[in-house]
Amino acid sequence: MAVTALAQKPPRAAAILRWTARIWGVLITAFWLLVFFSPGSLGPGPIAREDVFLLSLTGIAFVGLLAGWCWEREAGIFTLAVLFIREIFWVILKGGWLPGFLILWLTIAPPAVMFLIAARLSRRAAGA
Repeated sequence: MAVTALAQKPPRAAAILRWTARIWGVLITAFWLLVFFSPGSLGPGPIAREDVFLLSLTGIAFVGLLAGWCWEREAGIFTLAVLFIREIFWVILKGGWLPGFLILWLTIAPPAVMFLIAARLSRRAAGA
């Protein structure tokens, strides 16, 4: 009976990854919201329709990070998929890719990957 109780408990590494991803996700979402809503961040004049669409995909990726609090595996996959979709649409709509997007990837992708690893470690500990 004690062996089954130990097998049910997620490993410490999963808990550390889970909480690191959660904290990172909240902090990076708050940071990018501050950047986005700071005065003058979007420049003068109205925003083009395709830019609104691309910005909304970035926002959806942040929602995916926040969903990681409840659904780690699904949120990690969702966030990474939305980032890929955003890049594909950027290339289609704008005709090229910008190296500056690596900043978004370096801030959004790591917690998504941490959620995936934590979910895998928890499933492995549960025996699934």
